[in-house]
Amino acid sequence: MNQGELIITETVEEITAVPDGWTLSLDNHTATGPFDANSMLRIDVLNESDYVDARLSPVAVNINGMEGNDTLYGSAYNDQILGGDG
Repeated sequence: MNQGELIITETVEEITAVPDGWTLSLDNHTATGPFDANSMLRIDVLNESDYVDARLSPVAVNINGMEGNDTLYGSAYNDQILGGDG
């Protein structure tokens, strides 16, 4: 899949920012936007024990774990994953 619409759902905390051209649900838990083969999804988690599973992402991901005992899974693409302290 080289282009289409990407939907991101955050089940615990609110999504605080989305790129230009994306929409954010009224409850701030779902972001929807376009992607193509050159896209990279950036995920910054908070200082808690977070779980991020991007294994099914159609684009590369950049995950910043920060502090806490995080569980981070990348995609099948050229990801950048920083675990942080924890």
